[in-house]
Amino acid sequence: MLAPPGQRRLPVEICERVVDYLAIGLGPDDVYPRRDLVLSTLSACALVCKDWYYLTWYHLHRHIHLRDREAILSLCKTFKERPRLPPLVQQVTIAGNALAGSRGPIAHLSTFGAMLAGRIHNVSVLAIEDAIWSLGATRADDDIYFSAFRSVDTLVLDSVTLPSISQLARVVSALPLLDTLVCEQVDCAVRRKPNLAPVSLPFHCASLNRLEIGWVAPEIEEFFLRLSWACTIRHLTIGIDSRPLQKPENSRSQMILEACATSLQSVEFDTHPDFPVESHKDGAVGK
Repeated sequence: MLAPPGQRRLPVEICERVVDYLAIGLGPDDVYPRRDLVLSTLSACALVCKDWYYLTWYHLHRHIHLRDREAILSLCKTFKERPRLPPLVQQVTIAGNALAGSRGPIAHLSTFGAMLAGRIHNVSVLAIEDAIWSLGATRADDDIYFSAFRSVDTLVLDSVTLPSISQLARVVSALPLLDTLVCEQVDCAVRRKPNLAPVSLPFHCASLNRLEIGWVAPEIEEFFLRLSWACTIRHLTIGIDSRPLQKPENSRSQMILEACATSLQSVEFDTHPDFPVESHKDGAVGK
């Protein structure tokens, strides 16, 4: 005989195990399609009932994706209503406000720094993706806000157009405990003139331990090369063209590898087929 409808409920412990099992795919080593599927599944679980909504809280808020100012305002309101939520956040992604697969403006980056500095204390990864980082996206005093994110040890720039190489140096300088710097498909809106003095390196760049670079503008490669000379890099990942370069001994990728050689513990070469690159006249590798 079936139990009355009001009593047909699974124990909370069973529900917790179901949600935790689904969330396994949110691990840092899982590929993005898998993560997207897990996030959509957990979002569906959150709509089952009030109990399931709270069970999915931890997993859904470990990684926060912010595409516009309204999303940041909504998040701040949620934090105010649920004060136990901010410590759960481990990764924040600022994405360009554009169609999928393209780059868009990130005017909300300044809002993110001003409104969330000092409020999320356990964030270890700050990512900026699919973005056109214009000069107006941040102000000079925004560096003070970013310096408040003292738990951030990894900065990821993925498919980003920077206003200049100096902007990259500024944001690296603003994150005091940065250990890992990742740049993939990054270019500059303004090309640096050869006769100009190089951008000053971040004052605490010696603490960098891991560099990952792939399919970026020559200015970004030059910046990474100078970082390689100044830091003790133990882990290096380089995205390279799967086709042989005409003069590999002159490429900046090779120079970066040689600059890090004495301290390297691991090195990885990435030849992802989705990121075709071409050889520039000066031997640099770029998209």
